[in-house]
This record gives sequence, structure tokens and C-alpha cells, in this order.
Amino acid sequence: TTGSTVSEGLQQASLIEALEANPEDPATWCDLGDTLSGDDTVEVNSTTYTEKDCYIKALKIDPLFSIAWCNLGVAVSSGIVVVSGTTYSQQACYVTALEIEPGNACLLYTSPSPRDS
Repeated sequence: TTGSTVSEGLQQASLIEALEANPEDPATWCDLGDTLSGDDTVEVNSTTYTEKDCYIKALKIDPLFSIAWCNLGVAVSSGIVVVSGTTYSQQACYVTALEIEPGNACLLYTSPSPRDS
């Protein structure tokens, strides 16, 4: 629907504006990643970012940001991702998120069961 597309575009523009003013806010990077999917990209301060790039940027700022780890796991789906020089699989992203915040029910719901890996 056009209304939701316009709303999403406005949200994305607001997040980009916020990051151009304060690029060290991990929650805003995570929120921006949430507005992207697949091969979508955005430009912030003349640099192009994908969904995964936004989550990785959030984690470089705050390596203990469990929601960014969880969202990165969803974005990775299959394959691997490198965060601060270390390689992570989807499952490793989820495990890292749960180690940081073991009581977060959202993380438990998102994580694949052992038989899924």
C-alpha cells in the first residue's frame, strides 16, 4: 500500500537525518537496519549501508547490544557475517544475543531450535 511505503520512507529519512547528526547511536543504526531488507541500501554521510551493515555498525559501537545481534542473525539467514574481525553464523549471532541477555523472550522466540541448525 502506498500509505505504508510513504510512512516507511519518512521513518527511514528521519533515521538517516538522526545518524548524520549523531553517527554513534547504536539504537538508531539498528532501527535503520529494521527498515531495510534483502539488497535494499541507504546512504548515511556519503557511505552506502545494507541491512546487515547497519546492524554491524550498531555492534561496532556497542558490542553488547543484544537486539542488534538478534536482528543480524535474522538478516544473515544462511552464510556468515564478520563483526569486528570475527566470523559469525546465524546461530552464533543468536547465541551471542542470548549470552548477553538470557532472559529476553524475544530472543528466545527468534532463535532457531538446535534441530534447525
